[in-house]
Amino acid sequence: MAGPLPPGDYFAFIGRSGKRPNCEVVGWPLRAPLPTIKVPLLPPDPDLPLDLQAVFRAAYEPAFYDRRLRYDQPLNPPLRQSDEPWVRESLAGAR
Repeated sequence: MAGPLPPGDYFAFIGRSGKRPNCEVVGWPLRAPLPTIKVPLLPPDPDLPLDLQAVFRAAYEPAFYDRRLRYDQPLNPPLRQSDEPWVRESLAGAR
């Protein structure tokens, strides 16, 4: 974790037993779908792929967050100005 982060707006930190404090860092930009990451299991089992986008949808949609969250309010921290039009278009298309 002493090295620089990969490019991205959001990150997943994946630690493996016996290799801490070192970890794998997966980064992705705001405009990309959430990635599939590899979740380490104990040997001899292989890593388990975890589709973060599918997990997000499984939690978000049944809870009706699209109706409960105040998407008309400014974000804290704010978005980059270059991302604001994209977010507005995405929200308008989701309704």
